[in-house]
Amino acid sequence: MSGGTVADFLRSPRGMLALFACTFAGAVLLAVAAAFNRPFFEKFVAEKYGVVTAQEDSLMRTTDPASFVRKVQLLTPGKQTRLYEIWMQRPGKYPEQMPAWILSGNRDTLFQRIRVTLLAGSAVQRQMAALFLSRTRLPEAKVMLLDERKRAYRRDEQDVVSYLDELLRTQ
Repeated sequence: MSGGTVADFLRSPRGMLALFACTFAGAVLLAVAAAFNRPFFEKFVAEKYGVVTAQEDSLMRTTDPASFVRKVQLLTPGKQTRLYEIWMQRPGKYPEQMPAWILSGNRDTLFQRIRVTLLAGSAVQRQMAALFLSRTRLPEAKVMLLDERKRAYRRDEQDVVSYLDELLRTQ
């Protein structure tokens, strides 16, 4: 590289290869740093839910299962998943059977939404999603709970494993 500038070197094949190697090494270094500092980063990972409107709260306060199920089945899949999100914000405020009533709608869409919480939610949100699933008493929900227990065990989250064991015992 005698007599040439850094710009000339970077334009050469050897320079491009060196630049690519440095970029790759930097990416690997960042990935390793993130992996070893996972607990630090995970405290910033949590699902965000919208504010509950008066109309949504009124629907969720319904105590008549037949009426609620009829209303849920008329909702779009997006609105049905919104009911799950509302329950996640206030699980103790609504009837205990509410998760089963919510799942009377588009079950596949709702299970997919719950899977998102189990994969990307905070530890507390994952536990609430597990509670939601356990209250449905559905076989598919039990399978999801068992899968989540395996994942928590692999992550060495003993508090989550214990909580899931307790929920599974009541199934």
